[in-house]
Amino acid sequence: QIVMVLKEKRCSNLYLMEGMNRFSYVSTSAPIFEGIETFTLDKTTLYPLAVAGRVRKTEKELDVIRYVTKVTSEGHRRVMLAVKAGMMEYQASSIFSYYCYMYGGCREVVYTYLSCWGSF
Repeated sequence: QIVMVLKEKRCSNLYLMEGMNRFSYVSTSAPIFEGIETFTLDKTTLYPLAVAGRVRKTEKELDVIRYVTKVTSEGHRRVMLAVKAGMMEYQASSIFSYYCYMYGGCREVVYTYLSCWGSF
């Protein structure tokens, strides 16, 4: 059905999002659907434009980043205050996750809590 709609709109070129994040190395693949071969496909223009557009943040986005940074910083501080000799790394990680969710409202965090553990 998408081919029919695009043809009705007289679309002949499709700009498809495809590229690799240069920090995470996660790739975004262009969509595929039956009949796509009937269009002229451009898989190189859209991704760099979308990435460039994400460089600038709105004030609301900056507020969210500031808030999450504050929450995660406090989460790390809480871990440092709570750890005791003999604790396992997963216990420290759970303190971090608990704080971020319970007091910061952050159900997800951008990264997995990492810390160095071992014998000295």
